[in-house]
Amino acid sequence: MIALGSDQAGYNLKQEIIKYLEEKGLQYKDYGSFSEDPVDYPVYGENCLSLGYPYQPIFISCLPKRFGQSCAVRNAGYTSTG
Repeated sequence: MIALGSDQAGYNLKQEIIKYLEEKGLQYKDYGSFSEDPVDYPVYGENCLSLGYPYQPIFISCLPKRFGQSCAVRNAGYTSTG
């Protein structure tokens, strides 16, 4: 099962990932955030990334468009930015 989390800036990207997972019939659990309202992202990151088996945690954090709309997608032990 995939565990998803995001800060407010990654919320829309997370919604797209959820849509994809649902289309593919893959199981996931959303650990927040649940809107574009400002949040304390380390809390959501810890909630998601600290999960163990059977979860594959993925946390999405994005910079606002005014900073170039860069996103980081993290799981336990791996980071991809772009």
